[in-house]
Amino acid sequence: MRILIGGDINPVKRDLDYFIQGKSNTIFGNTSEIINSSDLIIANLETPLIKLESPINKSGPIHGVPQEAISAIKNSGINYLNLSNNHILDHGYNGLESTIKTLETYGIDYGGAGMDAGKSSEAKKLIIKNQRIAILSYCEHEFSVSRNNYPGANGLDVIDFLDKIKELKKDNFYTILLFHGGKEHYMLPTPNQKKLCEFFIKYGADIVICQHSHISGVIDELDSKYIVYGQGNFVFDPYPKSSDWLYKGLLIELNIIENQLDKISYHPIMHNSFKDNRKLGINLMKDKDKHPFLSNIQSVSREYIENPEMVYKSWEQLSAKNKNLFFSIFNGSGKILRKINQYVPYLNLKYNKKSKTILKNIITCETHLEMARTILEYDIDN
Repeated sequence: MRILIGGDINPVKRDLDYFIQGKSNTIFGNTSEIINSSDLIIANLETPLIKLESPINKSGPIHGVPQEAISAIKNSGINYLNLSNNHILDHGYNGLESTIKTLETYGIDYGGAGMDAGKSSEAKKLIIKNQRIAILSYCEHEFSVSRNNYPGANGLDVIDFLDKIKELKKDNFYTILLFHGGKEHYMLPTPNQKKLCEFFIKYGADIVICQHSHISGVIDELDSKYIVYGQGNFVFDPYPKSSDWLYKGLLIELNIIENQLDKISYHPIMHNSFKDNRKLGINLMKDKDKHPFLSNIQSVSREYIENPEMVYKSWEQLSAKNKNLFFSIFNGSGKILRKINQYVPYLNLKYNKKSKTILKNIITCETHLEMARTILEYDIDN
């Protein structure tokens, strides 16, 4: 059987009407060729499908589109949507319920979120052409995760993973693990992300695919199994942003024989607005764009594999660049003050060595961090 996996889908203002009208040819372009020849087509739905707006109190952007936007996705042939991401609860429990009912009405399978913790954490088991396929979905703990058995996305839980993977391997399921996490706009894994994904592979996942970063990242191979640290966007038109990686993505094709991976292929895609802002949707990259795009991923991946220290050094450098921004956030500064502090770090006067030591203890000690999370969640929700 043939599986095709894409990254984030989110209708934006400039193409929303085409989603609603079901114009999949405009939105998905010539990717329909490989979609139509696949048996299972997976993507991440980076927005709830809503009747009415009911935005939650959170930091960061809030996504939400009318239920009818599912029409183009349905017509494209995509038949499985991952909901375990940091936006699926942007419009609260009502928004998630509306999303689930819409997918069920349109006959699109889904996983990674549900109206209770048990449902959200379920592994999706599929038997297609006599091949046994399972999908596990996890996301980092932001504002979308199911807490205390309430509706939400399936938050990262390694104990849950070990319980699930044990049963799946017992029944000989080829297991795809979708992890919605990592640093946005960053090709490399964070040190903890690397450790986590290698753990997933070691204990039974057959392929780990990281989404959320909006950039196609490095690809690692461990014992004939793969970790893809970022696919980039599927359909999430960023125009007029200038960062070219936001316009590009990677479709991953898996050929499965006897519940094992026979072949993996990569199909680069590009938003048409990258070269012509009058155009919408995506298409497969032409050779003149495809070869340098894949060559860059291969080059960075080789360096990553050959130089293990690269992950730690690069992460330290990136963290150092964001130091002033983070102290602004810890201080409760708004956007303007955060921007000022990035270039004129006045908060260095407030955060002396003693205060930084206390802050470090809260963040690095699991119990202190858990208490800090609980206090902030309670305060925000009440």
